[in-house]
Amino acid sequence: MFFYLLLAFIGIPLIEIALFIEVGGAIGTPATIAVVIGTAFLGAWMLRRQGLSTAQTAQAKIQRGEMPVEQAFDGMFLVFAGGLLLTPGFLTDAIGFSLFIPQIRAALRSRIVERAKRSGSFYMSGSMSGSGMHYADEAEMWKEQRPPANDTASTTTGAASGTSSPKTIDGSAIETDISGGAPGAKDSPWRDK
Repeated sequence: MFFYLLLAFIGIPLIEIALFIEVGGAIGTPATIAVVIGTAFLGAWMLRRQGLSTAQTAQAKIQRGEMPVEQAFDGMFLVFAGGLLLTPGFLTDAIGFSLFIPQIRAALRSRIVERAKRSGSFYMSGSMSGSGMHYADEAEMWKEQRPPANDTASTTTGAASGTSSPKTIDGSAIETDISGGAPGAKDSPWRDK
C-alpha cells in the first residue's frame, strides 16, 4: 500500500507537469490557465447539482425506512471528484469528471463492496425496511450486551437472577398520559398493574 501511495504522490504531479507543458505548448499559457480554472468551476457546479440530487434521494430512502447505501457511496465518490477537480491538472480533472458518471460510480461501488466482503471487513447485522430495523440474524439481535466496567448500578439485576452479567437496556422512558387506549394509556396491556 505504501508503494502505491508513494507512486501516486510522485507520479501524478510528474504527469500533470508533462501535460501542462504539452497543452501549454499547443494552445498557449493563457488558454491553459483558462481551461484549468474553467474545469474547476464546471466541476463545482456539477458537484453541487449531483450532490443535491444524491442527498435528496438518500433522504427519500431514509423516510421510506430504507438504508441509502448507494447514496452514501455516491456521496463519497462525489466529494473525492470535487477534490480532484479543484486540484489544478488535466489528469486529476479527467479522473474527477469520470466520477460524475453514475455507471462508473456503480462499478466502483460494487468492486469495493465485493472486495470488503472477501476480506471479511464488511459486516452488517441488519437492514432497514418499512417498519423499522429488521435483523438478518435473530441470534445477533438477542446477543447479550454487557454493561460498562464502571457501571455498578446495572449489576444488581444480574445478582438477583443468578447470572454474572445482566442483560441491559440502554435508553430512557417517558411516561405520558394519552387517553383513548393509545400506547401509554392507563388501560394499556403493557402497563404494570
